Amino acid sequence: IPASLADSLMARLDRLSEAKEVAQRAAVLGREFGYPLLAAITDTDEAALRRGLDRLAGAEILFARGEPPAATFTFKHALIQETAYQSLLKRTRQQLHSRTAQALEERFPERAASEPEVVARHFDQAGLIESAVTHYQRAGERATQRSANEEAIGHLRRALELVLTLPETRERDHLEFGLQMAIGSPLMAARGWAHPENAQTYARARALAPRVGGSPELARVLAGLAAALSIRGEFATSLEVAREALQAAERTGAAFDLVSAHEEVGVPLLFQGQFSLALHHFEQSIASYDPGDHGPLAYAAGQDRGVFSYSLAGWCHMCLGRPDRALASSEEGVVVARRVEHPFSLAQALGSGGVVLFERREVDRVRERYEELLVLSERLGFPFWVAFARAAGAWARVDSGEGAANIEEMQQALADLDEIESQVCMPMLFCMYAESLWKVGRHDKALSALEQGFARAEAAGQYCYDAELHRLQAEILLDTDGHVVEEAEAHFRHSLEIAERQEAKTFELRAATSLARLRQRQGKRDEARDLLAPVYAWFTDGFETRDLRDAKVLLEELG
Repeated sequence: IPASLADSLMARLDRLSEAKEVAQRAAVLGREFGYPLLAAITDTDEAALRRGLDRLAGAEILFARGEPPAATFTFKHALIQETAYQSLLKRTRQQLHSRTAQALEERFPERAASEPEVVARHFDQAGLIESAVTHYQRAGERATQRSANEEAIGHLRRALELVLTLPETRERDHLEFGLQMAIGSPLMAARGWAHPENAQTYARARALAPRVGGSPELARVLAGLAAALSIRGEFATSLEVAREALQAAERTGAAFDLVSAHEEVGVPLLFQGQFSLALHHFEQSIASYDPGDHGPLAYAAGQDRGVFSYSLAGWCHMCLGRPDRALASSEEGVVVARRVEHPFSLAQALGSGGVVLFERREVDRVRERYEELLVLSERLGFPFWVAFARAAGAWARVDSGEGAANIEEMQQALADLDEIESQVCMPMLFCMYAESLWKVGRHDKALSALEQGFARAEAAGQYCYDAELHRLQAEILLDTDGHVVEEAEAHFRHSLEIAERQEAKTFELRAATSLARLRQRQGKRDEARDLLAPVYAWFTDGFETRDLRDAKVLLEELG
């Protein structure tokens, strides 16, 4: 406040004689306050307090609603409140804040329970750090439970700032450890898994764990760190940390820790293209999962690990050539997510489960699924899923024939994922982008997008989509220039080799269909049939999917 204005406001308060002290006490409570709490922290008798409040209201310094003791008052201007507050000696302010916090706890426990951030602020201003930290943590956890993630981050960051002012003791480490665990969940949702602060949080908790006595929460810390590393594309390191988490979980035998650890071991294996091994861990996670017991823990862990395991198991089944089992598993993830009522877990189920719909080429359902995901993620601020939903939704619209207007949407979504430093799924998303560019006739840009997909895959060791990158490159090359047959054929064969090595029967079928179609155009019908028929014959479900229908039509044409 400018000095001249502060002097003028202070002079106005001074003219109110004994009412000035009432204004000063009230200013400690904030811009708006209730009579009962003011009475609890004031030394004057009730009659004097009421006279002071009446005079402040008469001078239009306060607005009053209702009559004491049920009255609520509001300072007419924030500047008047601030002037009254700053006119108190620092020591007096601290004493009044301490008295207010204690009054809230002892005389107004319901308000203290429902508004721990108010109690925390008063303890903070009183200089009572440990009490402030306790209430800021409660406030952060309450905000997390209602998906108010930015609010939760604010409360928990302030608690961490205060903890670092305490002497270095085991008690301080224990306080910090609890806060690092608490802030991980809202950071994951609001900033995205790959945000540096998220990884730093779990790395710090990992460092603190031995100092607080080998915390039983170590498995959860390691699982959180593994998740942050995976989303950044550091799959080799993520797998190492996730296996440590699994060892820690096996030592404790806690079912929830086993659910989390198996899921986190499965994630890097999936993105490395080790689909069968990844599926084994997701199924182990599901076997240990109990929605009734573990669903409520999603708010502390940041996500419902069992829900995610259903979705990712579906993804593995899809790649391994079991489209119907894939759909059943991914849809079960959505059902369970809706039942446990944890919004971020629902976003994961919709997003990851939607990949199965994408691979089945159920375009209308892809569109519907990612529209729901986009609404949810924009409303609650989940940046990864906002970008993912925009990219997948734009792909579906292009595939439906809505044209080039959606290309920019996909391009922006990919840029947004780079902005939050997310590398997971990027090869798949660049495949989507390339396919859409190809459909609108931008062949050169489509090939450039595939090159970016190859580069992202190599940089992260994210080989799960290599077969598709090669197949799609061959298709676009043939459509661009019919004279590059040898180069295209090499890509088709490379796609087949990768798919066979990864046991990715869905990708193998697509590559075999594409190469068989090329052989058909070359007049090599027998070779084409011999190539495609055994791959098609392997499948036992999913015959209504686009891939299997296309393969069947081609086989019929080949006789």
